[in-house]
Amino acid sequence: KALAQTPLEKLPIGSRAYVGLANTYAVAGRPDRARSILATFDKGATQVQQTGDEFTRHTLLGAVALAEKRYQDAIGEYRAADGGACMVCPLAPLANAYDFAGQADSVIAVFERYVNTSDAARLGTDANYLAVAHKRLGELYDAQNDRENALAHYLKFVDLWKDADLELQPKVAEARARIARLKDRERRP
Repeated sequence: KALAQTPLEKLPIGSRAYVGLANTYAVAGRPDRARSILATFDKGATQVQQTGDEFTRHTLLGAVALAEKRYQDAIGEYRAADGGACMVCPLAPLANAYDFAGQADSVIAVFERYVNTSDAARLGTDANYLAVAHKRLGELYDAQNDRENALAHYLKFVDLWKDADLELQPKVAEARARIARLKDRERRP
């Protein structure tokens, strides 16, 4: 609705949230909309070239591939975007692509890199990705029977979302139940 009222083309090029929008459409399974964001970016890039355009384009191509369920292509594009001006921007989408591709060890490696990057470097991304990364890491470590790491990440997730909106509280309750189960397993001989 917001894009209908203020299309990206009407915003100054430096203020266009191409990556966030494309990644949102990718996760929502809307390749048509992700491609539209890519087309808008490409048109704007012919008018004004900015440092980081190459990395942005790879991220957008990754979002399109993810939305189209071409997970290996998405992984390749997000990896190509890694190393740009933003050290962490492609990491969560890359982890998601690995997750959809069923590559749990790679998901762990990338999300661990994300959560272990300095807070200052994550300043613009934590609101979208930090809690999700901790929750997913908890689940993956839990599946590997790595109780210590699973517990640590579930606890961080719960701490971040303890005051989340009511509709998100079932996820917090689920994590709390997993924490209780892990602690109970620890107490058993």
